[in-house]
Amino acid sequence: MACLYYRIIRRSFYCPSLNLLQLGDDNARNLGVSLMWVKLGSSFLVLLLVGSAISSVGAIGFVGLLIPHMARMLAGQDHRKFLPIAMILGACLVVLSDTVSRAIIYPAETPAGAILALIGAPFFIYLVRKRTL
Repeated sequence: MACLYYRIIRRSFYCPSLNLLQLGDDNARNLGVSLMWVKLGSSFLVLLLVGSAISSVGAIGFVGLLIPHMARMLAGQDHRKFLPIAMILGACLVVLSDTVSRAIIYPAETPAGAILALIGAPFFIYLVRKRTL
């Protein structure tokens, strides 16, 4: 598992470029980042991953909106730490919400998206209040 993590995340050729891109377009360009290729390649990769996830699991909207904010709070800005934490946190939240949705009314089953909305809505209200105040 650790070897797979090292090969995928630590040696990813997009992570250093994405870290430099956080400094702004001009600074990243001055540091040697090809903005067009990094943005095009990372956008294509994100579209591919999101499309495959939605086609296989269904539309559970709050995971994609909620988890990046939580992971940034835990890991900071470095993508080498942020991406694995976001993956693990997203999987744990979906499993937890599915377990809770099956346990609320035992013979019947409530949608897991409803449980995620109950978790996600207060968190987004917290984020909005924190950033505006």
